[in-house]
Amino acid sequence: MFESDNLKIFSGSSNAALAGAVCKYLGIRLGGA
Repeated sequence: MFESDNLKIFSGSSNAALAGAVCKYLGIRLGGA
């Protein structure tokens, strides 16, 4: 899945703030689906 690839990229990112924001965004998006 495209989103899964993005999660892997952000999970490996040194920018914890960015990774957290993305995870939160995806969490809300997936939860509302």
